[in-house]
Amino acid sequence: MVIFYGSKDIKKTMAITGPTACKSCQRVTPMNIERDTTFFTLFWVPLIPYHSLYTQECPECGFVEPLDKDLAKSLISKARGE
Repeated sequence: MVIFYGSKDIKKTMAITGPTACKSCQRVTPMNIERDTTFFTLFWVPLIPYHSLYTQECPECGFVEPLDKDLAKSLISKARGE
């Protein structure tokens, strides 16, 4: 019997923040807050999440900056008006 297993990354945009200056291109633009979650897969089906990374991405130049989990959650709640 053959068992296929591995991992898969799933990226989800959690919020779009207010205009912020990009550290790379210096443009003031709304930034995307994204969560990249790595899942354990069995027969190509994502089953168990085992790693998450929050990032802030500039839609103009594509610069991606990793964020601390607490900072990302506060930015997300602020963007949603909570």
